[in-house]
Amino acid sequence: LASQHVAYTLKHFPGLGRAVASTDVGPVTIDEPASVLRADYRAYQTCGANPLALVMVSSAIYPALSGPLPAVMSSAIYQRELPLATTDASALTISDDLQAGALTNQIAPARHAINAGLDLTMYAQTPEASSAAYATLLQEARAGTLSVTRIKNADRAITALKHSLGL
Repeated sequence: LASQHVAYTLKHFPGLGRAVASTDVGPVTIDEPASVLRADYRAYQTCGANPLALVMVSSAIYPALSGPLPAVMSSAIYQRELPLATTDASALTISDDLQAGALTNQIAPARHAINAGLDLTMYAQTPEASSAAYATLLQEARAGTLSVTRIKNADRAITALKHSLGL
């Protein structure tokens, strides 16, 4: 894809292959030791060494890596795990569907994910949810509960990807 100048997404960091259920349906916890989970980073290291690579952060919970939070909402994933898994620590990150069952019981998952380090949020089920999320995130930024610095960092990452694509 990169050779054809197409952005691509590596899914679902830090790895969803060990899950026994779908995060689309409900919460999923992957109880593997950190060493086992990190052994699966090779694909991210190999395929993520390009400025056109995005990394989709999983909605599953990995207690050994993300503590009690879904990976997408855990700052440890962005600050500690992604740099271990990608040669480009500034790789653009995108959520899985924030309307998925895995996040149903989470309060303000978009705000928590962005504040943790996420760049792009995705609402895949309805355009109305995306519009409502935008309005909520804008209010949260104005209220100071959503980090303006984090938003500016995400904007730089998104702009860099667009620049790489000639957009």
